[in-house]
Amino acid sequence: MTERALLNMAEVARKLGRSVEWFYRNRRRLEREHGFPASIAGLGKRWDPAAIDAWLDRQMAPELRRARAAPGSADGEPGEIIDWEHELGRRARRIAERMADGAA
Repeated sequence: MTERALLNMAEVARKLGRSVEWFYRNRRRLEREHGFPASIAGLGKRWDPAAIDAWLDRQMAPELRRARAAPGSADGEPGEIIDWEHELGRRARRIAERMADGAA
């Protein structure tokens, strides 16, 4: 059986591009209003990284979910390369900002 490494609160916050304090304050709201995965029952504050990644993927715009291969240029340069990790982090930050605006 493959051992699965779970994420602690600091690692989840880092993955979302937010502080631990922000994640601590907003975690329940993320779960309730945005379908964020709950921590693993019986293991304290630990999250399944695959569940977090799947949630981030669902936050991505549909047009970005599809793997796009932009055509290369005439001189043979590769097409557009999408930095998925950056894009997912950007989307997670936008959700966080909308939540913060709603709380103010």
